[in-house]
This record gives sequence, structure tokens and C-alpha cells, in this order.
Amino acid sequence: MSSGSSSSGGGTTTHLNRYIAIITFFTTLSGLLFGYDTGVISGAILLMEKEFTMSDFDISLVISSALFAAIIGSLLSSPLLSDRFGRRIAIFASALFFLIGSTVMSFSPSILFLVIGRFIVGLGIGVSSSVAPMFIAEVSPPEMRGTLTVLNNFCITFGQFLSYLTDALLVNVKYDWRIMIGIAGIPAIIQMLGLYLLVPESPRYLILVNKQDEAKIVLTKIQDYKSEAEIDNQIKTVADSITAEAQFFGLIEEESGSAPKPGLGVWARKIYRMINTSEMRPILLLGLSLQFFQQMAGINTAMYYSPKILTFAGYTSHSNAIWFANFIAGANCIFTVVAVILIDRIGRRKLLLTSLIGTSIGMFSLGFTFYYFFQTGTTLHKVIDSRDLSSSLSSSSSSSLVGEEGGVGGLVAVFSLVFYVSSFAIGMGPIPWTVNAEIYPLSVRSIGNGLSSGTNWVSNLFVSSTFLFYIRLVSPAGAFWTFCGINIISWIWFYFKLP
Repeated sequence: MSSGSSSSGGGTTTHLNRYIAIITFFTTLSGLLFGYDTGVISGAILLMEKEFTMSDFDISLVISSALFAAIIGSLLSSPLLSDRFGRRIAIFASALFFLIGSTVMSFSPSILFLVIGRFIVGLGIGVSSSVAPMFIAEVSPPEMRGTLTVLNNFCITFGQFLSYLTDALLVNVKYDWRIMIGIAGIPAIIQMLGLYLLVPESPRYLILVNKQDEAKIVLTKIQDYKSEAEIDNQIKTVADSITAEAQFFGLIEEESGSAPKPGLGVWARKIYRMINTSEMRPILLLGLSLQFFQQMAGINTAMYYSPKILTFAGYTSHSNAIWFANFIAGANCIFTVVAVILIDRIGRRKLLLTSLIGTSIGMFSLGFTFYYFFQTGTTLHKVIDSRDLSSSLSSSSSSSLVGEEGGVGGLVAVFSLVFYVSSFAIGMGPIPWTVNAEIYPLSVRSIGNGLSSGTNWVSNLFVSSTFLFYIRLVSPAGAFWTFCGINIISWIWFYFKLP
């Protein structure tokens, strides 16, 4: 008898038993860690800047070091971890990276150690962002795959919200930013214990490495509503598809008649075949473009720099800027729940295109807000160049950018950011990860996800590390209008490319 619950709607029965719930819970802690560690830096960096007297270059280096490491982690997660040792071990390794990195950062005596700690955290972010959605997709019943995969994105946004809330609560506490960052070690330890004690390996990976008996045990627990004959037939179908895919990619060894063991050489051969095969090239292009445009939409300028943006908008108190940033993180979290509810009901394409309309409007509104309210009488370039933003704002009495702690312009800036992030969360946030977890054949799924995640982090690194400099070059209004244009281009691209 099934221990789970079934519900019928539209002729489709869904099955979510306790075993799948446990696997999903401990796996999505990767999303929580991902979100917390990427979000906490936005508030902590204001306090680090004060303690270490950091320049804009130092700030960009601390933030971008994690992004650079995430590129490495996502690209190498396939040949060195998930294909060689399994999805479960790869996620365990990412949790260990989170634990070590957050510990190093919380005890950092200098900017150098901050960079080292952020780099280690970045390795965890890269590995988890590549492997966790794929693992969830591989253990989920087909009719719930989208919903359960998007739960990982919900945990990312929930982690970001918790990080902003933690920043706000601890902003005036002794050792404030060190506690903010060190807290990330707690869910990392919980995840490692859960993975070691309760979570099995992905049955599809077990079939991939010819461990059908172990795969059958796991599938029997996950799909307890199926008969033994149905499980056996499912294993045979997956095994046959793996062999066919290996033949398609030219990976069958002549002597053994089987696919070679995973490694860097096989990884490189698969990538070459994916790029040079007409059947695979459009799939890979779609996956990469989803992740590229997700970051070029400007989301992490809102998430990493929202307190900084709000200080530009007149919230000169670090505490006030961080508290207002909680509205942004909260909207991101709440509207990701909307995506969880809608993704399997109205489909990926419709949700993504609707999302991009909203993000375009949000970025245009934010640009207009800065143009209308904050660039009258004095240039914002002088404010941004100042080492003391607060004094620059207060000293501009005759050409104040905003007035008393934000004023009308500040509130409009907050509303624009909330609208943009909410629109992003319902589609452009979760759908690139969900689609990439689904579209690749099993034998190259890990590599496809690694390449797409790597594209995400390369784009993320570019946008995040150049944002402050780009604002100086074209003004905040110009920067946000640039993102508006990119969102419009994204809508056109996916209207024709996303089925």
C-alpha cells in the first residue's frame, strides 16, 4: 500500500510519498544554502566595507570570487563528482564546501581571507546549482517533476529572504556580519547528516553505472504504487536508452561493448558530440540561452546590490536600506511559491513569457525612477564615487537627490524593485533550472546541466562584477534601461525558441 497521497486532476494521478518527501527536503537544502550564501553578502558587505575600509574593487572582488568559483564548480561537477561518484556524493561535497567556506569567512582577519572563504562557498554554489535540480528531477514522478524541481528554486529564494532578515536583525549586534555568514554552517551540517543517513543515490545514476539491483530497491521505495513487473520494465527501458545514447555519442568501447567509465576524456567527447550533432545542438543552445538570459536580465544586481541601490535612492542608514531590501527578498520568495503552483498547470513557455513582460516593465520603471527623482541638479556619479555615501547625500542640500531618508523617489524605487523581482520569480527565476533538468538525454544530462550552470555563473560574474562600474559609466537610469532592453530581447528569443 502506498504511504503517500494521490490526487487526481485532469486525468493525472500524482504520487508523493514520505520517501520522496525526505529526499526532496534534504536535497533542497542545497537551494537554501545557495540562496542564503548569495543573499547574505548583500547586507554583510556594507558592514565589511566599514570594518576593512574596502574600495569598490575590494567589494567586487569579494562578491565575484564566489561567482568565479561557481563557474569552476558547475563545469567540473560532472566529470569529477556527479558522473564519477554519483549525485548524492556531489551534493554532500557541496554542503562540505558551504560549511568550510562560511567558517573561513566568519573568522576572516582580512580581505584576503574573505575572498578565500567566498571562493570555497562558490565551489559549493556551483556544484549544488548543477546537481541538485538534476537529482530531484531524476527521483521525481514525471507528473510532479516540474513542481518538485521548482521547490529547489523556492528554497533558493527562501534562503535569500532568510539572509536578508538575518542581516536586518543582526546589523547592530556585536560581530554582526561574522554571525550572519557563520549561520550558514547549520543547514550545511543538517544536509550532510541527512544525505549520509537517509538519502539514496539517484536510481537513474545507478542504472547508468550498471547497478540495476540497487536501482530497483530505490525505485520500489520511490514508486511504491507500481508493481515489481512495472519497476523491472522501467529499469530495462532506462538501460536500453542509455545504451542507445552511448552509441549515438560514439562512446561504446569496442573491446567491452559498453560505455567507458566517466572522466574528463569522456566528458570532453560528449561535449564535442553535443556541439557537432544536429539533434543535440538546438537542445544545448536552448539550455545555455535560458541560463544566459536569466542572468543578463539583471536579477543579481537586485539581489546582491539591493541595499546599495537603496542607499543610492536616499536610504542613507545601512539598517534602513537592509530592512527595505527584505521587501525585495520576501517578494522573490512569495512569488516563487506562485511558480511552484502554476508551472505544471499552465506550462513553462507561457509562464516564462509572462515573466519577461513583467521584468521589462520593472526595469524600465526603476530606470525612470532614478532618471526623474535622483539626477536633478547634481550627478549621481559624484555620489557613487564618494567614499562616504551618507555624507555626500546629506551635504547636497541645494541639489538633494531625494530628501529625507528616501522620500517619494525612494518608495518608488522600492516598489519598482519589488515588481521586477516578483515578475522574475514567477518564471525567469525557476524555469531555466527546471527546463535544463528535463531536456537532456540521461547519458549527457549531467554534462548538459554543468554547461548550462557554468553559463549561468559566467553571466552572473560578468553582470555582478561590472555593475557598479557600469553605473558610473552610464548612470543608474542608463544601467536599468539597458537591462530593460535585454529583457525585451529575451522575450523575442524565447517566443521563437522555447516550445
